[in-house]
Amino acid sequence: TLYPKDIIGQFETEFDTYAFQGGTMYGGRIFHSYGDGKQEEKHRDAILVFDIAKQKKVGKLELHTTKIATWEPECCFFYNGKLCVSAYNMNENNKMVNIYSFEFENTGNK
Repeated sequence: TLYPKDIIGQFETEFDTYAFQGGTMYGGRIFHSYGDGKQEEKHRDAILVFDIAKQKKVGKLELHTTKIATWEPECCFFYNGKLCVSAYNMNENNKMVNIYSFEFENTGNK
């Protein structure tokens, strides 16, 4: 159980994608997945990247143009240095979850 006294830092920043999903921290940044697979303007699948030291959003990985565009990203994480996304297929009768990995290169703010 976490309590308010357990908070070691916090900040407010902008975001432009809704339907919060899961996230992870890696290399001083928060990678947080958003979207619901419906691809409405505000709900398009994406991973937003927040820099903890700068306390602001520094990147956005658009997922609505990938092969998982109609899937709902449930969370993201790093495995062996690769960014991975767990995605739920809401459009098939046999509901399934797949894990997709992406090559990730830390190039400053990109």
